[in-house]
Amino acid sequence: MNKPLIFRNRAYGGELAQRDKIEYEIRYSQWLDGKKTEVPYYVTRFDKINKDHISTDRVKRFATSEQAKQYCQDMYDGKIDLSSLRAEIQADIEDRERKKTQIERDEAEIFKGFLCEKGVSLPDFLELVKLWENTNSDSRSLLYREAEDIQE
Repeated sequence: MNKPLIFRNRAYGGELAQRDKIEYEIRYSQWLDGKKTEVPYYVTRFDKINKDHISTDRVKRFATSEQAKQYCQDMYDGKIDLSSLRAEIQADIEDRERKKTQIERDEAEIFKGFLCEKGVSLPDFLELVKLWENTNSDSRSLLYREAEDIQE
């Protein structure tokens, strides 16, 4: 085992250790993807010479700061393979992007289905949107009032 990392508190929260121009930081966040998480600690590693940054924010979290400190020490000692960690992070990024793209496609299909039910083609709808954007606010207000009168 190499010399142990010594962590100090940061003013804004978290703990930082530096060795051989590499910073190891333990960060705390109770939230992940809009939900409260049971494992709030994660680790970032920043190589100041190579400008290389790794964050375990989405792929590896810890229940206690002591576990996170041990993970940092293992990274420093070379027990953690950084290339496999980078690959895991990249796979997570690609997976989230794939899910986001699928959600966008699904929403677009639902909207196009709604337009078809109303008998409006997508090019016609887009032309109407452009016309609406070019209409001044007083005219829009008048149209809204007319629409409310029709609904009543």
